[in-house]
Amino acid sequence: MPVPFPTLTRGQFDLTWSLFEYHLERLEPEDFRWEPAPLCWTMRGGPAGGWVPDWADTEPDPVPVPTIAWLTWHLGWWWSVTMDHLQGRPPRERSDIASRPTCSACRRQMVVEGSELGHGQVGRVGPLRLAEDLRRRQAGVGA
Repeated sequence: MPVPFPTLTRGQFDLTWSLFEYHLERLEPEDFRWEPAPLCWTMRGGPAGGWVPDWADTEPDPVPVPTIAWLTWHLGWWWSVTMDHLQGRPPRERSDIASRPTCSACRRQMVVEGSELGHGQVGRVGPLRLAEDLRRRQAGVGA
């Protein structure tokens, strides 16, 4: 018997979340900004005092290696936009998501967004809704 989409999606979410938390809580603050290669994307102090992610609208060649700080910011951005779609809100811009590159800041962002995700919402937005949102964006009609 096939597993209903919301049940399958919730199971995948719960597994991914538990693995994320398991690894996240083992990181030290200095791990977040460690640069594993000469060419890296990370979070840098911005002119207004906040944190700004390295970014290029066109993917560079070679692609920079992301730091943990950049990856956790990117997850926070993706997660925030996902929640916006699930809640029927306009999706946030990349520049709207800025946090300190630390374990606690990342966890706080994820928990705040994750707490909005009730069991009934996982799987609510299926492939047809996502495809419609994409068509509307490409046509220049609001999200």
